[in-house]
Amino acid sequence: ELKTVADTLAVKQYSKIIETANGYFIIKKTAEKIAGDAEESHSFSTYLEKGKTAYKNKNFAKAIDYLEKAVKLEPENQEAHYFLGYAYELYSDPDGSLLTELQRKPIEKASKHFQKLIEISPKYEGELLDFHPYDKLTSVWGYLAMAYAYHGKTDSARWAFKQGRAAGGFYPAILEFNKNILASCEENAILFTFGEKVIFPIWFLRFMEGYRRDVNVVDLSLLNHAWYVKMLKNDDP
Repeated sequence: ELKTVADTLAVKQYSKIIETANGYFIIKKTAEKIAGDAEESHSFSTYLEKGKTAYKNKNFAKAIDYLEKAVKLEPENQEAHYFLGYAYELYSDPDGSLLTELQRKPIEKASKHFQKLIEISPKYEGELLDFHPYDKLTSVWGYLAMAYAYHGKTDSARWAFKQGRAAGGFYPAILEFNKNILASCEENAILFTFGEKVIFPIWFLRFMEGYRRDVNVVDLSLLNHAWYVKMLKNDDP
């Protein structure tokens, strides 16, 4: 005859004892909840680290898969959203050579995750890659705007710039900083820039506000892309 041990267990008020065919007791609920919480936490950490590793190895599809699982387990984790936003941005255009074919959908997904982590907290405290979230919002929408501009879709380019600003990119401080750079240039000067933090706000100012269109802006980090050389020849933006 089986002897109950429930009265001697510290977790008796939360546990349920079930007799199996072999006469063993299985204590559930409290013990399983503790184990389940530990397993879930472990799974999040595993998915996050695997996602980050896949991203750094430029396997963006796998990174997206792992990181989507991570944010489902911990939707308020900034770092998971940060890396997922990066992965979505680079999934369809890893090296920038396909900018002219950039699609709206992955940009919107990337933006959603950068916006979410800012919503969680304006101060990002996770592992930082190239840019802070606000600068990435400027970057991803700036790229989409330029893709539209390349194909002569002026209205779509303006829409993308507006979306980027509404999302939190092209914020006043960065626009003012770059406006001062343009203001310091002589008439018809050639301004050499390097990188997204400068070129996208400048493109915004020139394209959306018509500011200092006389200045010829050349971004050295983009010169190895044929599409960018073509845009320079066409004086775009």
